[in-house]
Amino acid sequence: MSKQHSHELVFIAGLHRLDSANKKAVFYLMNTSRNRNRWGVTQKALDEALPSLLKKPLGMGKDYQLGHFPDEESVNVGVFSAFENKGNYALGTVDITDDKALAMLEAGELGPISSVILPYYDTCSACGEVLDANWENHPCIAENKAFSEVQSFEFHRFDFVDVPAYPQAGFMNFASKREDKLVPLTLLASVYNNSRSPILQEQNKVSEKENEKIAALEQRATKAEADLKKAQDDAATNATKVNELSAELKAIKDEKHTGLLEQAYRARVEAGIADQEKTDREMLAALDDKNLKLFTVEAQKIAKVVCAQVHQSPKNKYQAGEEDELAAAVAAKRAELGLPEIKKQEKK
Repeated sequence: MSKQHSHELVFIAGLHRLDSANKKAVFYLMNTSRNRNRWGVTQKALDEALPSLLKKPLGMGKDYQLGHFPDEESVNVGVFSAFENKGNYALGTVDITDDKALAMLEAGELGPISSVILPYYDTCSACGEVLDANWENHPCIAENKAFSEVQSFEFHRFDFVDVPAYPQAGFMNFASKREDKLVPLTLLASVYNNSRSPILQEQNKVSEKENEKIAALEQRATKAEADLKKAQDDAATNATKVNELSAELKAIKDEKHTGLLEQAYRARVEAGIADQEKTDREMLAALDDKNLKLFTVEAQKIAKVVCAQVHQSPKNKYQAGEEDELAAAVAAKRAELGLPEIKKQEKK
């Protein structure tokens, strides 16, 4: 009996490495975690599906348009020739057969590809029920209590696409400054994945929107810096343009800094380590972007520890000694961050 599939699943794969001399591009395909689209594949499914990747074409529209097109309106610019199974994630190598597409990859004009897989058998991760084409309406998934766990699938097609929210240009700019010229796998995995803590789900929704805004501002800043450098090379005849771009770059960086400051302050409030608002904001305002990001990460770590303590099962209250241990941990972290000790209020 031959396998049949009832629906398609789509995800975005990112460019990991480009070997222009040999006309080869390596893409981070997927891993075995739940992704942004509320589905994920098992390790066994990934192992069995990888051979189906070979000889699959990589395409785009005629005249090098980005997106999915019917076969008669698309052209193939490469073909998958190899794959690497790294255990819980996979890489795919494409032989680029079109010189213009290769040049566009080198220029950072191409990067993300839309990847389509055909599931043959997928189940609910919570109740185990077999899913069909209407899997998104399954009660567990509709209530965001589970995801579709793909047990068997094959790779179907790949096309270069334009994804405004996908920071490929920033990734490639970052890779160009590294000795190995690679886009780090951790960055690519973070785009594919979107894991959420049930305890901090609402907080993560806010952070995700803020991160998207900051990523967009960083891309704009990168472009503004490139435009500024170009203008500075001919400053004698382009002084006005230099001033305009300098002002634009400063405004973008100031907006980004303000966004990071707000993100750090809210994270510290959530973690219970914020001082008086005015004092805390003045302290954060003196930090650069790098240290603001560090403060945010550290505060989120503390928040997770606090949430884990609060949501212990089956206890709802601290046992003797636990409250003092938590207070000591918070005091130690405040001292590490250079914050004053919180004075205990005497009970009346």
